[in-house]
Amino acid sequence: MSEKVIPTVIPKKAKRRVISSDNVVLVPYLDEHVPRYNKWMQDPSILSLTGSEPLSLEEEYDMCRQWKEDNEKITYILLSPSVDEGADAQSANAEAADAKSPTTTDGSSKTRQWVVDRLDRMVGDANLFLSVCEELGDNGELVSSVFEAELEVMVAEPSARRGGIATQACRILIGEAFGLGVERVFVKIKDGNDGSRKLFEKLGFALVRYVECFGETEMELKAPLPTDPGVVFSDYIEPHT
Repeated sequence: MSEKVIPTVIPKKAKRRVISSDNVVLVPYLDEHVPRYNKWMQDPSILSLTGSEPLSLEEEYDMCRQWKEDNEKITYILLSPSVDEGADAQSANAEAADAKSPTTTDGSSKTRQWVVDRLDRMVGDANLFLSVCEELGDNGELVSSVFEAELEVMVAEPSARRGGIATQACRILIGEAFGLGVERVFVKIKDGNDGSRKLFEKLGFALVRYVECFGETEMELKAPLPTDPGVVFSDYIEPHT
């Protein structure tokens, strides 16, 4: 059996662009997002539901920089949608187009500034963690391997919950994951997080196992969801800080 590997180069667009829909806008995780994100991650209830440990502000900056370069992680900050800009990704592209000159092949710096100008709309984050799960036989031989993605979503701002933000963000990243060739998308849900369990059941995820020692339920999806025609993608954003 041939061994599966994570793609050596994840397309830039999979990590560095604005993705907008009616309910949510996904933007790359930039240094400018770190202070507010770090504040969220001091909340004991969020730490408990996400199984996370609190980090100092400097540690959070380091983590942000590492994730930008990590080929196994795709991270987006979630923004509440605008009521007056139309499709946010189209708005970002329009501003980028205005910035182009005969010596500038893209408007990525302008698109990045568009993201920075909307820090007040941050409501959460969503992530994909890519990996290859291998099963070995009794003699150490490779029996099977599965290219998979773990999906995480968090809506940290209470006022933004139950409005479809998490559902739409998950649908978008599920599409991104299967577009990269994964064979399954899975989630791990902590005990007591009934909202997440209902969300993923609604999206068609099936129960895989319950791990009692971790108090976690694993669920999976093995096929992509229907494409949402209302999702709009921006141009690539350069990863400078």
